[in-house]
Amino acid sequence: MSDFLKSILGGVDEPGVQVHAIKAGPEIGARMQELHEALDRELSATEVTGEAGGGMVRIRLSLDGTPKGVEVSPELYAAEMREPLEDLILAALQNAQSKSDAESGRIRSAHMEKVGRLMAGALEKAAG
Repeated sequence: MSDFLKSILGGVDEPGVQVHAIKAGPEIGARMQELHEALDRELSATEVTGEAGGGMVRIRLSLDGTPKGVEVSPELYAAEMREPLEDLILAALQNAQSKSDAESGRIRSAHMEKVGRLMAGALEKAAG
């Protein structure tokens, strides 16, 4: 049995479980694909905003890491502010990525719990 399947089943590694997993596979394959697609949609649609300089620079990212927008306060446009502006943009991006990683981790964990429940239910049905 794969480590992935063991992790979903909570470490169960009984010979009969693998057979039931194979029997249940066709029944749950489509549902697992739906859950995966729903996860991708949620990660693409959910955004976090990172900011630096007290909100003078803001960057929005989707939870899949796609940059969605940058906002720079007009008071930073002067030529002598170029280097500080670049530093602030980098800091804001790092802040947004950190938030994105944390939130997507939470959503991925919830997704894996759903997959685990789906697998457990399918295995019980196949065994019964």
